[in-house]
Amino acid sequence: MQTDITTENFKKNLSKAILFLVMVIVMIVLATISTIAANILNGYSFIFSIFNGTVIATNYSASVVFSILLIIFAAVGKVNATKNRIMAFVFGIIALIIVVSLLADRGYHLIAFITGLVVDIGILPSDPVIGIFVGLLSGLIAVTAIIIAFGIVSIITNVAIIKENVPKGASSTATVKTEPRAAPATTVTPKTIKNAAPSETPEFCDGCGAPLNADSKFCESCGKAVE
Repeated sequence: MQTDITTENFKKNLSKAILFLVMVIVMIVLATISTIAANILNGYSFIFSIFNGTVIATNYSASVVFSILLIIFAAVGKVNATKNRIMAFVFGIIALIIVVSLLADRGYHLIAFITGLVVDIGILPSDPVIGIFVGLLSGLIAVTAIIIAFGIVSIITNVAIIKENVPKGASSTATVKTEPRAAPATTVTPKTIKNAAPSETPEFCDGCGAPLNADSKFCESCGKAVE
């Protein structure tokens, strides 16, 4: 069940990553057109205007790379989430870092772009032209807001993936191996040795005094048992 949830979260990440890429491309188009048009209307040469538009477009290169990486990690994670939880955990962390980086990159460049475009709009010759650029700028801000909103949702999703696949540590209860106890050592004393030694056959019978053989059980003379 847990891996199914992780797979679904990676699917959500994949759809958001594709959306990120589309939105970034839309932002590139809007920003480039706005910059080129503003430069031309302000009297700059066509070549210079194209150059400035290209510079603005390159500012979005990091966001394009981040979006593509998110698509790759989400696609691979969706396929392998049920096979490798550690991989899902690592991919969740990497995707989280990429999303945060994407949002930071867009926020930083958007502020710089808006500042420059507002300056260009301020010196445009006519109100209708200004209205067009204000519309383009509004569209750019709207697209950025969409990216931020989906970025926040993506962050929440990646945090869920990380929590679902945190590697479990070793059990705190250690298995104690019970060794068999050795038998207590017996203290050997001279008395013990004496008692343990086999008794020797007496040389003479206690009853009649007749000599006894070494292994005799009874006296051959009187028949008394040898003790």
